[in-house]
Amino acid sequence: MAVGADLAAVKAGLAQLQAVPGRLFPIRLTESQLLLDDSYNANVGSMTAAVQVLSEMPGFRTMVVGDMAELGAESAACHREVGEAAKAAVWIASSASVP
Repeated sequence: MAVGADLAAVKAGLAQLQAVPGRLFPIRLTESQLLLDDSYNANVGSMTAAVQVLSEMPGFRTMVVGDMAELGAESAACHREVGEAAKAAVWIASSASVP
């Protein structure tokens, strides 16, 4: 390895890696359904990354997103950027669209 790390040690360490709840946290619903919980404090970077991950997953995909708050004057541009990234999504819902 480039930095001199032992491959077996790296493999063992990665095997113990656990997802952080709220950050693309995988929740198995059924054998064929996986929910990725990315609900913690959404921002442009996390939203566009979630869209990218979702777009690479097979099968029917639904993205339910949280709010992107505290964006100030950049709010419209940030939401536009995420919207552009999410164009390929089948269905998009947010708390703002729920009656």
